Amino acid sequence: MKNTDELRILADEPRLQSLFLLLFRHDGYFTSMQLAEELGVTSRTIKSDVLLLKQIFYTEEVFITSKPSKGYQLEVMNKETENKIKQFFQIYPSISSESEFDHRVRYIIRRLLSSEEAVKEEDIQTEIAVSYSLNREMQEVK
Repeated sequence: MKNTDELRILADEPRLQSLFLLLFRHDGYFTSMQLAEELGVTSRTIKSDVLLLKQIFYTEEVFITSKPSKGYQLEVMNKETENKIKQFFQIYPSISSESEFDHRVRYIIRRLLSSEEAVKEEDIQTEIAVSYSLNREMQEVK
């Protein structure tokens, strides 16, 4: 990635940017269904968006691999390119060793264990100030 033209394209497309960043921050594979849940769209939309991302990032430095029944994975081939992406999107290393994901999971567990009544996911979303689905966190809690 000689410059950041590809990343600038994403800045104008919020859904593509969200998809790219989800894949960028995740080490393993994401199925189209998992990505669809995370972004609140259909699996078909994810597949179309992945095709667009593959066209945008048609380089030897950044590419998306796909494997049947495993899903999609974004691969960045060198540290310099990874650092450019982090700098462009202002992604800084976490100060604590506990990730935000781990923090949300621990909160949900404490909240469920301390409640004497049924707890709605919407209530937890409001309490921790997130607007997206907590499906991944709930899977980890299970």
